[in-house]
Amino acid sequence: MLIVSAPTKIILFGEHAVVYGYPAIAGALDIYVYTKIKKITEPTMIVRSREYNLEWKNGEPIPAELRPIIEGIVFTIERDFDINIRRAGIYIEIFSDAPPACGLGTSAAISVAFTTALLKHFDIRFDKDLVNKYAYEAEKISHGKPSGIDNTISVYGGLLKYSRGPPARIEQLKHISDLNMILVDTQIPKNTKKAVMMVSELKNKYRLLDDIMNTIGKLTEEAWKELKKGPNASLQRIGELMNINHGLLSAIGVSSGKIEEIVYFLRNNGALGSKLTGAGIGGFVLGIVDEKNMHKIRKLLTQKGCRYFISRINREGIQLLSELTE
Repeated sequence: MLIVSAPTKIILFGEHAVVYGYPAIAGALDIYVYTKIKKITEPTMIVRSREYNLEWKNGEPIPAELRPIIEGIVFTIERDFDINIRRAGIYIEIFSDAPPACGLGTSAAISVAFTTALLKHFDIRFDKDLVNKYAYEAEKISHGKPSGIDNTISVYGGLLKYSRGPPARIEQLKHISDLNMILVDTQIPKNTKKAVMMVSELKNKYRLLDDIMNTIGKLTEEAWKELKKGPNASLQRIGELMNINHGLLSAIGVSSGKIEEIVYFLRNNGALGSKLTGAGIGGFVLGIVDEKNMHKIRKLLTQKGCRYFISRINREGIQLLSELTE
């Protein structure tokens, strides 16, 4: 049995502007999606998703939740390498630390872990660039016009600045400041495709959104300049830039009442910066918190009954695991 883990992600800066060619900054999280793959005697393919509580067997109609990985990854690898994965006798199980459709890039992490498991199981030429290529095919089915940043950060890990191509431009940091991140769940499912389309329609209607996107791009470059200082980066400055970025995202309509409530709760209780992360509308809110305020914020969130995660930046990306304690 082979087990693969792929990190979920957080967007620190640049959401939505990245779709139009501006940079975004993403970080891989210590929150993972896992894929187990093993041989079975029956000449078929079975895929089980714990989070969606469903199982698919080759020959059955493909559930909507599994279409991206089956049509985007399995079909494409079969075509490219002339193999029949669906009749190879394999059982694949997918499960995650984070819920689906939460804005932490779980769909991309699933695609990355799933692709890696297939390439390793079938002894196909394996490298991270190839994994990224197939995972992006799945993302296109999931989200219509994705930026590509979710699958990229899940593959490579760490902290990176990404601009979509062609060709995509990726700059990765070697020396990363330890960011204490708290991620608070709005418990409103996000819909990346809907949010991207909504912004696109607004942008076509009001050309001044070009200026907002350009400002987000400049702000992202400023944040990257600070983050490149590594351990010497000013967390206060990073937090202030996050707050500005959130205001611009709110201006283009991807915030919500629940997001604003959490954003200001975090700021009012000591977060250095807070903003929506990902497509917006629902999903998670990100806060950067220093050590002295983390305990206080965690206690208050627990009292309020909020679901939240604490994370730092994952530096590894894809990992092959010999065993897993669940």
